[in-house]
Amino acid sequence: MSAAEIIEQLKALPEGEREEVIQFVRNWTPANASDAKLSREERFRRAADKVFAEHHDLLNRLAQ
Repeated sequence: MSAAEIIEQLKALPEGEREEVIQFVRNWTPANASDAKLSREERFRRAADKVFAEHHDLLNRLAQ
């Protein structure tokens, strides 16, 4: 299957399933990749995503 075919199938997914795929891809790191290869913005975004996911309730309470 080509990349173009995969992209077309992703576009056809319902919104919820497409969001699951996006989250998977954002969090997936191949075994041979290192954080050093990631941009500063990508490392920050991953760290922020992790903090918000792990401390969602606390952050909501602080925002009130």
